Amino acid sequence: FELARLLHEVGSDPLRVRRLLADATEELHDRADLRAWAMVILGIPTSPEVSLAEHREWLQRALQVVHVLDDPVFEVFLLGKVAMVFTPIGDPQWRSLAERIEERTQGSPTHRQEVNAFWSVGLEACCAGHHETAGRLLTAGLNGALAGENKRVELSIRAALALLDFCRGRWDGLETTSRTLIDELAEHPRARIDAEIVAACLALARGDIDAANEMLEGAVDRCLELGGFDVFPIPVASLIRLARARGAMEVASTTAKRFLSVVESKGLWAPDVRTLPYLTEAFVAAGRAGDARDLVTRWSHGLKDLDAPIAAAALGYARGFVL
Repeated sequence: FELARLLHEVGSDPLRVRRLLADATEELHDRADLRAWAMVILGIPTSPEVSLAEHREWLQRALQVVHVLDDPVFEVFLLGKVAMVFTPIGDPQWRSLAERIEERTQGSPTHRQEVNAFWSVGLEACCAGHHETAGRLLTAGLNGALAGENKRVELSIRAALALLDFCRGRWDGLETTSRTLIDELAEHPRARIDAEIVAACLALARGDIDAANEMLEGAVDRCLELGGFDVFPIPVASLIRLARARGAMEVASTTAKRFLSVVESKGLWAPDVRTLPYLTEAFVAAGRAGDARDLVTRWSHGLKDLDAPIAAAALGYARGFVL
């Protein structure tokens, strides 16, 4: 279990991590806390080879074990991790779990694991478009990290808040903030990628095309290496926009196909729908209008009845390219 946890933290060999964790769940009968934690990690979509159904099964098993734990702080931590996965797949269960987390802590996390829960759910809420909730959770998490003098968690939450500010269009001073965070999080790639995405997207926004292209390609590659499928759609959308603006239709189409080959099996509909208009535009521009229509239809069905606040706008935008 400990080896798997360390490998997971540094983003190394996801399939080996899964094998180690699955073995651990069969051996940790006298440690319900670690057994539940192993199940939660197995429920986090970090490998394209594993189906969403398998992830869901592990999370439901984890929730059954969480209910019997006698450690309220660790319970909050694990509930945060489960909600973290339910949010991007559009499962409304994330809301009740987030409410339980806030109730257990009275909205003010103090322990490091409680702060981690606020960070985990807040970041996913940001990616899925629940910006108000994300702001509340991340701000409370940051206050808890500051009170506990935990510099690493503090910086990680600041990176998530930078991503939220980018998504909300609050860009004043954000370039400087993101670059500072990139330097300060050099040893923590999973948190650093949030700041890298912000810096890359801002480079595109200010018209620094060559730098934006290099930074966006790097961010996309690191998202794949680290299993960061929640934030993956943001740099992909910008990279496709950049390729289209340059008239590089083949690059735009190839990027779109690469993205779809990774994400459609994961079912992370809530954040992925950010890319739909740009995927559709890229296919139409490449003379693949039929594929574009099929994509919009397929995603419309996939998003039906999900808790995905960006979906209505993204679907409407995408349909405009195929009417």
